Amino acid sequence: ILNRTMPGDRAAVAALRCSRGTIGRHGLGAADLDHALRRITALPLRAFDPFTAVLLHRRQLAVLTNDGQQYRISTRTLDRPICFTSSSLGDAVVHGPRQALFERSVASAREPLLMQAAFHQHRWPDRPAISVDMRRPDAATVSRTWITVSGDRATLAYEPADGGAAVLTLALRDMPCTSSPQSSSRPS
Repeated sequence: ILNRTMPGDRAAVAALRCSRGTIGRHGLGAADLDHALRRITALPLRAFDPFTAVLLHRRQLAVLTNDGQQYRISTRTLDRPICFTSSSLGDAVVHGPRQALFERSVASAREPLLMQAAFHQHRWPDRPAISVDMRRPDAATVSRTWITVSGDRATLAYEPADGGAAVLTLALRDMPCTSSPQSSSRPS
């Protein structure tokens, strides 16, 4: 889930909205990508500030956006590394420079996964506010999280920007399923 800040998006009304961080759980446990998309788009459109949800099932990728007026979905086969980014400065402000850096350092690399960590730690000395490892007076990158899925295992690694790390391994077969977007604990 990425926050979305695009020209023309509805202004944030944080006190009246649900946390966008809760959206992901509605896609977890879905049987397939279409099922996950149906579960997320069943959520009330105006319950959240604008967001982009990136869903992946095997090699099928779906990008679902909520601009406050409607849900939009695009799908494709994941056949190469891809970059998603957002910024409260405006997504269009950071997209071009970060995408160009991603193409040069990750997408075109012989070993893209090895280059991914360097990409996430990159900061332009003269443009820290739009860097991947962003710093500005009112905000900063505070952590990085990697999720690696292989077979029936998912590994989540969390690295706070101030050092230290935590790794959590989950068996996908043990993840709870929910029967509807409104239910968060009933197995289906």
